Amino acid sequence: MSFQLGPALPSGDKFAVALCRLMTATNDVILLQKLTIIARAQADALAGPDKMIVNNETGYFVRMLFGHLYEAGIAFRELDAKCSDRRHSQLPRRCRHRLEGRRKPARRPPRS
Repeated sequence: MSFQLGPALPSGDKFAVALCRLMTATNDVILLQKLTIIARAQADALAGPDKMIVNNETGYFVRMLFGHLYEAGIAFRELDAKCSDRRHSQLPRRCRHRLEGRRKPARRPPRS
């Protein structure tokens, strides 16, 4: 199976850009979770300097994991801010009217 990426996810479409960002972050989070579990299991079987090295690598994997979760948050905020009209137009009417007036703007995390 193959498809042309350009027509499927055009770079000028705000929804497609945010969706690509979200898919990338999701894929990276899944991989980093696996690597963290593997590293944790290896650290339990080691001693001395080798254990310290693996523990430091595990810390690095966790920091990378949080970075990708932050990226996913950016993608969700972009979808909310730039594509809410598209998202709401695809909902059934009975759901659409319930959302009106209940939406709260997403809080942005503090910049460091």
